Amino acid sequence: MVSFIDLVRLKCGVILNTRRHLARPEWNRPDSYLKPAHSIRSASNACSLILVDRTLDLCSATRHDSDSVLDRILAVLPRLPGHSNDVAVNMSPICSAKTETAITDNLIPPGCLSQPNSEQCLQIFESLVSKRQKDVLLTLHQHLAVTTPSSREERGPKLATRVTPMTLDKQVGAFKNHPDKIAQCAGLLQQTLAVTQTLRSPRVAQLEVIVSVEKLLLQNLGTSRDGAAVLAQMTQLIKTRRERNLPLEDLLVVLVHLYSLAGTDITFSSQAEMLVQSAVQAALFQDRETLEGFLSTLVESHMDEEAVGEVTLHIFNKLKSAAKSRKDLTKYRSLFESRGSSQPAVHTGLLRQLVADLLDPARPELPDLSCKSAGLKELLKTGFRWAPDSVDNLLLNMPRQQHPLDHPMVVIFVVGGITAQEVRHIQEAVADSGLATKVLVGSTRLITPLDTARALFQGHTA
Repeated sequence: MVSFIDLVRLKCGVILNTRRHLARPEWNRPDSYLKPAHSIRSASNACSLILVDRTLDLCSATRHDSDSVLDRILAVLPRLPGHSNDVAVNMSPICSAKTETAITDNLIPPGCLSQPNSEQCLQIFESLVSKRQKDVLLTLHQHLAVTTPSSREERGPKLATRVTPMTLDKQVGAFKNHPDKIAQCAGLLQQTLAVTQTLRSPRVAQLEVIVSVEKLLLQNLGTSRDGAAVLAQMTQLIKTRRERNLPLEDLLVVLVHLYSLAGTDITFSSQAEMLVQSAVQAALFQDRETLEGFLSTLVESHMDEEAVGEVTLHIFNKLKSAAKSRKDLTKYRSLFESRGSSQPAVHTGLLRQLVADLLDPARPELPDLSCKSAGLKELLKTGFRWAPDSVDNLLLNMPRQQHPLDHPMVVIFVVGGITAQEVRHIQEAVADSGLATKVLVGSTRLITPLDTARALFQGHTA
């Protein structure tokens, strides 16, 4: 970061609820990784940095309907111990040792997705973000076809017309008892097994049900805009979760998705909220001894009904905060578009809206983007215009002529985590625009819907 800042002259734009935390005095210390303003002004190149607060759009972060294979992998496989952005892959299919719990058994170390020393694996990882499932399967099949340790006759045709996870598992199984080949293709095998283990997991069926629920809620909000009816549907889902084989934590993730999607455009009646809150409290109390994931850290098995009620109140306070996070925005307050009863409602995330406006040749105004050229120290010295109803939203006066595309490079950094689907949308938008401007995307981490809910309810960002 230091070398990058040395090279660029920075224009910093912010869409945040937490601007004042990013502009803390310690960021301007001499040993800070952000260089002083005089160093930035003397840099040889120019760059626009846009910081986006994740909490403004938890809807996109909790959406399960992703075309990115990487999002699905992160949502299904366990985390690699000690890592936030990688998964543990069961490598027993190519090992001679017999074990039933390969991930937790020290006998067989887990594999992972990250293979930075292999150009082939770097390209495959990129495809996990940018390509659809069938294209990823075909790509892996083609790579395995030329490396499988078997005769040409056993390999079969290199270009299959239809590739399934079982096809890839069969190809990977051919490496067993060929240690030299395994060592040669270790990265490819780990990434392939990550894909096949994800797509063949029983968890996928649960996620597909959640996807259908999210689509139903979106359409109901878009057509009727009746918040009470949508909450009534959620209440019924929570009460029948066991019959539907839906984990309670998944349903709470859907509530996060719903509240963030509704924002302040849709009003939930007090009675409807009270009913769904009662259903959540009853479910937490009933399941308190078997809860898993982040809920097990919120509700302990020994808690009585009153204590569980306090946890439930905390959860709904967080949900209401998520719904109000965009109330001070001007252009990006809504995350969905209603097209009448004849056409389905469409969800468009905040990042996607921002990038579309950013790359628009007409250069529309970006009223929600606070902008200041120079360093953060100068940012503190400039005149802030305070939003009348919130001390958390500091809006800087931005001259009309300033635009992030005034510079040859734009860095979009999401504070709090980003999904692979969002990265893919940005990549596609930049490619379709035909602009020469370089757009770099970064974030604190890759997140899943469960990661997002965990961070929200435990009181910190991912």
